[in-house]
Amino acid sequence: MAIDWARGANYPLVIKPDEHSNTYSTTFSETFSSAKKVIGDFFNCDTKGIVIENFVSGRGFSAYFITDGFNAFLLDFVETENNRFASLGAGFLDDEKRARVVEIASQTIGALAKTENNYVGILGMDFILGDDNVLYALEYNPFFDALDVELFLGAFDINWAKLFESAVLGTLKDEFSAIKKYDGNFATQIDEKGEVHFAKGRTLNEARENLLEEGLAWKF
Repeated sequence: MAIDWARGANYPLVIKPDEHSNTYSTTFSETFSSAKKVIGDFFNCDTKGIVIENFVSGRGFSAYFITDGFNAFLLDFVETENNRFASLGAGFLDDEKRARVVEIASQTIGALAKTENNYVGILGMDFILGDDNVLYALEYNPFFDALDVELFLGAFDINWAKLFESAVLGTLKDEFSAIKKYDGNFATQIDEKGEVHFAKGRTLNEARENLLEEGLAWKF
């Protein structure tokens, strides 16, 4: 069925497993023959299901929230480059786009609460701001990505154990009116060994330069 659908699709396509996997990754296909091979490879490796999406050109970013099942508190936005470098803020987003992302998160939490499937914990949301200036929601994640864990641990002045406890107890709104972040700009990068390095600076470029001092290379 997937191959039949891909035969009549508009290319390029993005093909990926419908569950997170350390073995299989997102694949970009520009032709039907390429897509057919990718689909076959996924199912030959016992992948239970796949997602096929239209390719969207633009800038990717994530938004992270902490929720107690009723309220979604924005932690921050993260921009990631080539799955190797991440920085807090996503400064290319205007206020309208940021407000829209928060609205989507609140609607998601509210819809789950209405069906008594209250979601508690970390809510990560991946987006692309397309070249057409339209927001495209890609997926939800119940965790911080590897690069992002170090970003949030290093950038926020917060008792994380207390924060998660209040989310579980449903007292998030009462106990946390604001989530404090240190001054400055923050970045992480993963090296060839898979180790994540954290740096901060007065500007994002300074944070990048501080990563360079550790012998890491980065590209725009």
